[in-house]
Amino acid sequence: MAVDYSKMDSWIQVPTWHTRHALDVRRFNKQLELIVDDVDFHADDMGAYLRATHNISFGSTYSDDLDRYVADAWAVKEFLNASGR
Repeated sequence: MAVDYSKMDSWIQVPTWHTRHALDVRRFNKQLELIVDDVDFHADDMGAYLRATHNISFGSTYSDDLDRYVADAWAVKEFLNASGR
């Protein structure tokens, strides 16, 4: 079964998603929690979905911001795997 990356849409549709403000990071983490435990979850796939559906091309204004969140998602997934969750 495919991961429903659309659960991240409500986070990225907020105009300040890219600012790394505490509320935006919290919103990201709450949405990530809904999908990160899926065995098929891959942060790069999440990033590709968000780029495609929200028109964030590589090298564009928010590309680096999205890359940082993808890295955060990888870190969370690796932590969960390492801790046996």
